Amino acid sequence: MLRAALDIGTNSFLLTIAEVQEATISHVLADELRIVRLGQDLQTRGSLHPDAKDRARTALRELLAICAQHGISAHSVRAVGTSALRDALDGPAFCEEIHQELGLRILRISGQAEAQISWCGALSDLPTQGMQEALLIDIGGGSTELIWDQGRSAYSLQVGVVRAREQFFHADPPTPQALQAVAEDLRTKLASLPLPHAPSPVIAVAGTATTLVAVQHGLDPYDGSRVHGMSITHAEILRQIGMYTHMTLEQRKQIPGLAPQRADLIPAGAQILATLLDIFHAPSALVSDRGVRYGLLLAEESALFDGTLHTN
Repeated sequence: MLRAALDIGTNSFLLTIAEVQEATISHVLADELRIVRLGQDLQTRGSLHPDAKDRARTALRELLAICAQHGISAHSVRAVGTSALRDALDGPAFCEEIHQELGLRILRISGQAEAQISWCGALSDLPTQGMQEALLIDIGGGSTELIWDQGRSAYSLQVGVVRAREQFFHADPPTPQALQAVAEDLRTKLASLPLPHAPSPVIAVAGTATTLVAVQHGLDPYDGSRVHGMSITHAEILRQIGMYTHMTLEQRKQIPGLAPQRADLIPAGAQILATLLDIFHAPSALVSDRGVRYGLLLAEESALFDGTLHTN
């Protein structure tokens, strides 16, 4: 069965088209990324920026055209909106506009639902042995999900790379004070939460983690099949943070393995991941190139469309 899944995030839109047989992704036909910055200025505005909405429409038209090339109609695409669309005051109205204009139905999902879907997707095609005490870290543009207990327990934190960059990073190169502010903000948000004790392994998913691995190994162009299942150490992340703090944005754009569209976000993302590894006393993270969109591909259709994953 051919399926298409679309993850509409705060920073990026990701589309995967794959053949799914017996709850297994057997063959990936397309894996597309568009950097959209849907969450542009969302913290200060409270609503979606007009320019961000225009970029979103353009990206969605491009991605739906790819779906059409594979014989998949817009109304058949499994699409979910995460942090930006659930936080924006006009998120529901924008989703309805897209439905009317493009025929795409976008489900605005809760942080808890996002975590559960991400767990399913991130661990697909990873060894299952020894995952009983695993913790998954999903760093997005507007939020970060922590998932454990085999996907049954999760927190969605209002910490993300776009949110952190807009809130704390006002100099180029980024300052040690900005990095410290990110770490303190994260620790404050986690201080009152009951967290898993000594999780192992720690798994990291989404653009920050995959980019850090790509930079470490100089993967240019990016190759998700090589990144998936690789590990990155806490020491390597700290090394890269030190490198980024001595480079301007334009210099960071030249780093092999670092997509230019992520160059302004990678210092914040690296600091978030380094801080979390420090909090959980984890020397390294296992990196997954999969996430929400892969979880959507594997989800039962009834779970997606009977209302259990929808949030107002």
